[in-house]
Amino acid sequence: MVERDPDQILHRFENYYAPKLIRSQLGEDGEHMARDFRLTQFHRHKYQGLVWDNRDVLEGSHVLEVGSNYGHWALLYHLTGAKSVTCLEPRSFQVDGLNSFARAEGLPLKAVQGTHQDCFDLARDFDVVMLCEIVLYLPDVYNFFRRLRTMADRVVLAHNVSLEGQPADSCTYRRRFNSFHRAPVDLRDRDYLLTKDGRQADVTEYNRQSGTKGECLSWFYGIDFMTGLLEHLGYRITRVTRPDMHQLYGQTLNRSNPTVYHDLVLETQR
Repeated sequence: MVERDPDQILHRFENYYAPKLIRSQLGEDGEHMARDFRLTQFHRHKYQGLVWDNRDVLEGSHVLEVGSNYGHWALLYHLTGAKSVTCLEPRSFQVDGLNSFARAEGLPLKAVQGTHQDCFDLARDFDVVMLCEIVLYLPDVYNFFRRLRTMADRVVLAHNVSLEGQPADSCTYRRRFNSFHRAPVDLRDRDYLLTKDGRQADVTEYNRQSGTKGECLSWFYGIDFMTGLLEHLGYRITRVTRPDMHQLYGQTLNRSNPTVYHDLVLETQR
């Protein structure tokens, strides 16, 4: 039965599921994290905007999440009403850990190793595709959204990133380095997963390599550019919101942070 109280959902996640999810992926290394895990205000505000406010989209749906990390948001999609969630994630230790957790708990979650380019090889259609904070990593945004339209009824594009002062009808990029495990990677390089367990290159591995594997481009899309592109491709934009950065990040928000976020809910016309 779908829980109708967001506080109860988050309480259940924090006190029952999250510790088990952490242990399934990190083993003994994650014991302290699992025991001490607590939801922050950031988690609660992000849950409100990403999941609870989209419960009309998620409820009863078969969901594909592209870029699932540890799977905590995928689990919250299900607890808020999604019938099933398929997670597409490039790091194999997270894929294996999430699948182990889902089997142990009898949950309709399934993880598959791959990047956004691999979602078109999955042998099923989905009701909803969740894209949370991945547009920054997509150099092939036009072709990706052109193809995505054929495999889902709705798309939630969360945290479409642009730069403060960037023209709303433009796109641009910046050179960056993959200095920690969640940093951007150059998805045009199919060998970017350097280690056997699927971990992305960190700054140490970057320094040991030739100096190219850790270097990448981050892409920034203005909101008018993104909505114009999506409408051109046949999407119907049903919701556009701009998250309050101070509400999300509170005192930790760096005033020099140049990013601007927008969340979009799209309907496909396939």
